[in-house]
Amino acid sequence: MLAADRKNDPELKKSRWIVIAAIIFELFTIWMLATGVQKVWFYYDSRYAAPVQIMFWGNIIIPAAALLWSVLWLIRKRKTGFPKFIFGLLICATLNACAAAGVPSLVNQYYLSLGAGTANQYLLFILADLIFFICSLIYLASSFIAAPVLVGWASGYLDIRSMYDVQISSRYNDVYSEENLPCDNYEIVTDYLAEHGINADYDCTFSLYLPKREDFHNRIKNDFPVAAISLSDYNMIREMLGYEQISLSENEFTTQWKTIASEEERENFLAGHTSVMTDAGELTLSGQPYYEEAIGETVYNSYTNVLYIFPDSVCEKLLPVMRNRYITTSENISYENARELEQAFSDEYPEITDTGVSYTIRLSTLQINSTKASNFVLQASFLYGAVVLMVICLTILSLQQLLDAGKYKYRFSVLRKLGVDEQKIGKLVLKQLGVWFGLPILVSLFPRL
Repeated sequence: MLAADRKNDPELKKSRWIVIAAIIFELFTIWMLATGVQKVWFYYDSRYAAPVQIMFWGNIIIPAAALLWSVLWLIRKRKTGFPKFIFGLLICATLNACAAAGVPSLVNQYYLSLGAGTANQYLLFILADLIFFICSLIYLASSFIAAPVLVGWASGYLDIRSMYDVQISSRYNDVYSEENLPCDNYEIVTDYLAEHGINADYDCTFSLYLPKREDFHNRIKNDFPVAAISLSDYNMIREMLGYEQISLSENEFTTQWKTIASEEERENFLAGHTSVMTDAGELTLSGQPYYEEAIGETVYNSYTNVLYIFPDSVCEKLLPVMRNRYITTSENISYENARELEQAFSDEYPEITDTGVSYTIRLSTLQINSTKASNFVLQASFLYGAVVLMVICLTILSLQQLLDAGKYKYRFSVLRKLGVDEQKIGKLVLKQLGVWFGLPILVSLFPRL
């Protein structure tokens, strides 16, 4: 966790505990399969009732299916991720436990003779299946539940927010005089990068315009005017991100859409905006009416999901209301430099100025590390909660065994009648209690190892 907020430090090694648990489960599965084959070979009779036959063959087919799944995964592991492999073993462990649980009950019900110690052997299989079931559930809780819903959502949103190493944007929401609109090139960033020897591969400073000057005073929430960007600046951004360049005729325009915009919203907008009136004249919609490659979220006006792309000659006659700058550097900006640059920028360009302009700087290094640290805390809390739940479950099982011990004194009386002395009986009781009470303790200590 202490290293989670340092992007440029070595990555933390992944835990291999689930791999060890899977290997142990596979060994138990092989043992269960061999035991099932042995029982069928020595004790099977076709005259048995249907439940007994299902028990015999189920304890062969299900372990064999679990082993077959492991072989198939090894063949296709590049296409099938490790979480899917564990999920398959989770299903197999559940079915194995059901098949093994049928042995002790059917042995008593049908008075089957399957050899000495068979019931205890299959109870051990059930215990192994349950332990692996809980372990795999803990692992999948962080891989399939928390990650896609919370961690994955945050990481996916991060890909949209941190597309550039340095991303500077401004807003005019609280500006009520055209003279106070931003027009700076943010030279403080240029000076800082040059002072620290950080080279820029791409550097694009551009303005966002309103199609009509009268829209400047339109501040109705969720009804802000759609902003426009010049074709050359838009192509520069596309080049930074590795997209192909586009072209427009003199009196044409096209649109750029946020990735969160729905297809219905886009179709309704384009159907009602086949032409746009601007201070430079009327423009008609291009044959390629829209583009939806991600270019970041700060390029759009407030409460809008679309951006106009106008020819440069048109934008020269429009009112610029926002001033942005996107930079991609040739190498990652270190964490310390990113923090220092952010502070220097905020000192000169505060979030809210006296003129009403709002400035924001985003550095990918800070955003990535902050998100990774938050994701780590989230996953760790889910994992710790799952471990606590597992310990509680095993503790309940231990207490149940302790309470049931008094009800089954005859088990130990049989040992006495067989001639086993009290000292050996005491050792057997201690071993049994040690297993049931030792498991919760070992599980609670396992995450700390």
